[in-house]
Amino acid sequence: MTYEDKDYSIAVWDVNYWHSTNDLCVSFYLVHKDTNAPLLNDDGSVKEFRSDNYIDCSYLSEGLDLKDLTEVKEIK
Repeated sequence: MTYEDKDYSIAVWDVNYWHSTNDLCVSFYLVHKDTNAPLLNDDGSVKEFRSDNYIDCSYLSEGLDLKDLTEVKEIK
C-alpha cells in the first residue's frame, strides 16, 4: 500500500538555511493520523518530502517580540 492510500497528515521534518544561496529549505514527512507513525522508506528511515512551490512561512514570526530573539552571528 502506498502513502496515497492511507490517511496521513503533513508535518515539518527539518528547516535549514543555506547561507551560500540564501535559501530556506524545509523538508516534510507524513504522519499517520490514527497511529502517529511516520511513513518509512524500505530501509526503515523516515521518508522525507519537499515542496517545489512557494511556502509562506511569515506566520512563524507572529507573537514574537524583540526580547524573544537572539542575534545570529555569521558563520565563516
